[in-house]
This record gives sequence, C-alpha cells and structure tokens, in this order.
Amino acid sequence: GKGGAADSSSGPSVFKTSNGFQAVWHMNNGGTGPESDATSNGFTATPSGTAPTNNNGGAIGKARTFNGSSAYLVALSTATGALNFPQGGPATLSAWINSTV
Repeated sequence: GKGGAADSSSGPSVFKTSNGFQAVWHMNNGGTGPESDATSNGFTATPSGTAPTNNNGGAIGKARTFNGSSAYLVALSTATGALNFPQGGPATLSAWINSTV
C-alpha cells in the first residue's frame, strides 16, 4: 500500500524455465495490444482475429474478454521451440475463466 515503494518483482525469477514454465501471460497490458511473457523465454502473445478486449474487472487486476469464436492470442515458436509440446507428452495449461454461458 505504500505508493512510493519501488517495484522489485521479477517475472523471470518467479516463473523460472528451470522449473518447467515455458510461457506466462497475465492478460493485464491495459489495452488491446500484445501480452508480454513473464518468463525469460519472452514469447509475446499477439492478438489475432478480433482482438480480445481489455477488462478492468478481473479477479486480480486487469483481464481480457474473448468473444468465444474469433478473438484469440497467438504466441509464435519454432518447431524445436519451448512451446512445441510433443504429442502425448506431459503439459499443463492453467487459466482463470469466468464464463457467461
């Protein structure tokens, strides 16, 4: 709560790739532009199709609103990159979702 306190947070220190994190997007950029990756991999998630809209009413901070059909984000990687998960291999995807359906 101290307004003048320096920000000492470090996404790459929290979401270490050595702990298995490949990409982390917080959906809090404050607009309709790309989302930065909090890991050291630096995979930017770029809006494609209809850009998801900004929503200041997220559970913790800001959020994004997707329309359910044409609003999505794309994070490019190579065929040998960190986001190319092998078929049948282990992977975990986590999301906080507030569905209106």
